[in-house]
Amino acid sequence: MSTGAPWWRRRSTVTWTAPSELVSDGADGATGATGATGPAGSDGSDGTDGEDAINTALTNPAHVVNAAADGTGYSLGSAGGTHQVTDGDTDVTASATHSVVAPATVNGLTMSVTSAGVYSLSGGSWTGDSATFTLRAVFGGLTFDKTYTIAKAKAGAAAQQRISAIGGNISDVVTVPDTAYAGYRISSDGKVYRNIGGGSWIEIGTWLLTGSASDYQVGLFSEDIQQGSGASGAAVGSWLSASSNRDWNVEATNAGNSDIVTYVPRWRDSVTLEVLGETSLRLEATADV
Repeated sequence: MSTGAPWWRRRSTVTWTAPSELVSDGADGATGATGATGPAGSDGSDGTDGEDAINTALTNPAHVVNAAADGTGYSLGSAGGTHQVTDGDTDVTASATHSVVAPATVNGLTMSVTSAGVYSLSGGSWTGDSATFTLRAVFGGLTFDKTYTIAKAKAGAAAQQRISAIGGNISDVVTVPDTAYAGYRISSDGKVYRNIGGGSWIEIGTWLLTGSASDYQVGLFSEDIQQGSGASGAAVGSWLSASSNRDWNVEATNAGNSDIVTYVPRWRDSVTLEVLGETSLRLEATADV
């Protein structure tokens, strides 16, 4: 119950003072275990396509012409070709710039090329046995040089150094009732073959390295029959044109039968009749029991 006299409440004041020193941080904790590998990212986008390769080639980079022994009588009709240029799979030969790198004339032989890349040779007084030219094509700011060579294949004495005469021993020994064959063929394709029976032949060498087979004659000479009746087939002791295959064969069928013979195969120039090469040949066919 109020008496009418005033009354008072005391208010308390609290003052906070920050500490003068801070406590330092504690040491780092141990590294946690590695988490699981996340899924692979998606493939990146394709890069831009590279530029197509530019290539050049000569359709006839090396040519040989037949000529007489003195180097005349040659023909240049098939000595040319085309300097082809491709950009990737596209033929751009006609879009390239073509030329002959100097010198364009060598020993009386002249090389020329058209804007379409077709090159050809001319010159009726070619004094050398060979010549080399450089054909150039420029495309896409790039320069391409290709080397062309031409050579003469002389008949007569010059051919003697190029002909390889193939001979040696050709023999076949079989057991009856088979038939033994020993055959020798000078072929019009310039090769030498031996008979392996049953009408089959295998190549054993090359006799023609220059000119064509019709430029030569071939034959077997100096026949020496050791046993049997000698070879059948082309005539022996005669010169025959090499433009046709020339075969000589011996064979033996009966037990104890043998056919053994030796020859000297020869080659000569069909015009000058100069003998260019020879070798020795022995054919033997033996049938044993």
